[in-house]
Amino acid sequence: MITVAERLRPFSDTRREFWAAFIAAALFSIESWLLGPYSWMYGYGAGLETIPTHLALLHDDRLFSSWAPFIAGGLDRFAFWGNADPLNWETVFLSFFPVWLANGLHRFAQYLIAIYFATKLCKTQLSLNSCYAMLGGLFYGCFSYFTFGEMLALPALPMFLCLMKYSRESVHGLWLPLVIGLAFSTFTTFTHSVPYFATFAFLWSVFVLRDASLRAAINLGLIIIGLTIGDLPQLLAALANAASSHRVGFMPESVNWSLDGLFYRQLRFDYFNQDSLAKRIAWDLPLPLLTGGAVLAAYLRSKHSEFKSLGMIYLRVYAVYLLLSQRWLFVSIQNALSEWVPPVGGIFMGRFFDLPASLLIACQLALLVAMLRRKIDAHKWPNCVLTTSIVCLVSFMLLEPKIFLFYRNGVDGWGQKNYEVKALANLKAAETEPFRVASVLPLQPAYAYAQGLETADGWANLYPRVYREYWLRVIEPLLSAVPGAKAIFDPTNGKPQDHYIFLGADLVNPQVGLLPGEDPKYAIQRGFDVEQRFNLNLLGHLNVKYLLSEFPLKGRGLELIHSPAHPPETAYMRDWATGLLSPASGPHGSSIRAKLANAVSDLRQSMQLKAAGKDIFIYQLQSFVPRFRFANEIRVAPDGRTVLDQLTAMAPETLYSTAILEQSDKGGLEQQRNLARGTISLIDYQADRIELTATAPGKAFLVIANTWSPYWTASVDGKKASLVRVNGVQLGLQLASGTHQIVLTYKPPYAFHFNHNSLFTQP
Repeated sequence: MITVAERLRPFSDTRREFWAAFIAAALFSIESWLLGPYSWMYGYGAGLETIPTHLALLHDDRLFSSWAPFIAGGLDRFAFWGNADPLNWETVFLSFFPVWLANGLHRFAQYLIAIYFATKLCKTQLSLNSCYAMLGGLFYGCFSYFTFGEMLALPALPMFLCLMKYSRESVHGLWLPLVIGLAFSTFTTFTHSVPYFATFAFLWSVFVLRDASLRAAINLGLIIIGLTIGDLPQLLAALANAASSHRVGFMPESVNWSLDGLFYRQLRFDYFNQDSLAKRIAWDLPLPLLTGGAVLAAYLRSKHSEFKSLGMIYLRVYAVYLLLSQRWLFVSIQNALSEWVPPVGGIFMGRFFDLPASLLIACQLALLVAMLRRKIDAHKWPNCVLTTSIVCLVSFMLLEPKIFLFYRNGVDGWGQKNYEVKALANLKAAETEPFRVASVLPLQPAYAYAQGLETADGWANLYPRVYREYWLRVIEPLLSAVPGAKAIFDPTNGKPQDHYIFLGADLVNPQVGLLPGEDPKYAIQRGFDVEQRFNLNLLGHLNVKYLLSEFPLKGRGLELIHSPAHPPETAYMRDWATGLLSPASGPHGSSIRAKLANAVSDLRQSMQLKAAGKDIFIYQLQSFVPRFRFANEIRVAPDGRTVLDQLTAMAPETLYSTAILEQSDKGGLEQQRNLARGTISLIDYQADRIELTATAPGKAFLVIANTWSPYWTASVDGKKASLVRVNGVQLGLQLASGTHQIVLTYKPPYAFHFNHNSLFTQP
């Protein structure tokens, strides 16, 4: 007879598992919410790209839309490879909470979901008891460093596997797995779901669950179909823009005879690559340790009957882990497929491993501990050693990020204040015509569009190829002077850092940004010479009116508009990929007590600085070209390189008055001079719709400095008109004499349109 206590035990275990996950999640994310508005934000992803993007898209007074041109003005956010899903829970958090709290709650939710469902997975699918299952959940939290930009794709991976198994055993029919897939699509974007989730779930089903039945295949297929449908708009958006994107021609990865050339070891989270000790544990330790565990499991299974089931489960999980670790296999398949389907060459194959790697490591460690505990159960000292090792590992993985990032994020970082620069708000409010800004690193450009400013630069995994070619001309002086910068943006051999549209990688770092013979100690007082780094004329030609910087700048054609009340006295470096201070500052003092006291003092001073607010230098470019203008002359060049050669050699006044077409784009246009000029009135400017009135006394040619996209359409006086690509990256429209009503609309094939608030609207 089953007692009441036995009946209630599963519910008791569930409550205990949930509260254990709750407490662990709070500890893992505590730095993100404990200090309120002064809480830490890890810069990579969340601070440099994700949060600014969401803030730009959420506010009605900012010129952005998921369906309209976004970064660099050339591609809508929906086609951006990353966190662009319109049904995105990160957006919900930022809609209801201030930035610091949205970030903190989201990270807490990530860890709670990850740890709790990893516990359930270990218990229900790996046959571990509640204690070992909770340890597996805790290990998953240890080998993960969740940031705001990671969404819920990775934290919810064990949830995905639990739902997959539940739907197979359910009697609700075929609609349930389809709904599960659709619902799960709100946790991720297509770049983190299909085909990675499909591949992993298939391997888990076949190897771990040992279910290769037709029912299992149909069930998983329906889940993936639902997931694909949910992420399909993004997939279609990326495919619609891929052929004309900067990724065309990028080479696939290569294989070499080295450990990292043959095997994947890296985890998904960039943090583990920032701290050398954590990297050794998270990247270097798992493969040999888990391989040793596989040998032990095989041995115990063959020698002791009580290990038969547990050892086999371990070996099955290890088989999935080992298969996904074979970098040479995935890259070889990619190279073969790219011969037939070229776009496959641009896919990062490492995600097949690094998305589930943390979960697989956690599951195997929990199984390994269970086997070792059973084997040494009667031996006191081995038990003590094992327990101590577990406590040390968990403690290190819990505390090391907080210690390592204390100065980098807590003291040296700006947190929420990155998105509250008063000078930028004032700049935006003072303007009545469209304009763009650009930022000189170490000031990340995302901070500008977080406050509603259009940027010529930013992070973009997919943007027009012609824009990349133009941008390389903008930064060409720097690439010629500093080889390290060229290795980042345009290497002679190998693949560039393809998602960076940056004005250099740094002003101060001699490896990637400091000019030969330039002394940062003097430059911080007199200004860093940007004229020798960038082609300011080409930058102004992109409708860039203001140059933003954390440090003073100098160069012909720059006019200082705003400077901080307390300008920096030291020229520091920040990593262009993470935004972290480099080299990192740290505690100072002759003793541990002194170091702790000074660390607290440094944090207090940092909080006072944040309370005063962030400030920057703002310079106006004299070579600024308005968004809309009449060209006095049309030239035709044989190819794109010649177009850029001519633009690079032009003086600002010639850039203003000239439109250059490629031979292949000219249509019925020919070289012309002395075209008419007139007046242009901006009637309405929305994110994806622009209305103008243009008047000219004769035949004229209108140049529009929005970045070229084939999805911009035009109508003149209610009739469809043809736009042509001019100056490499801009739009051109031929007009007859007289006054015309012009409407420009951005209409990608996958978009539906909203009613946006109008900006720069004339009364």
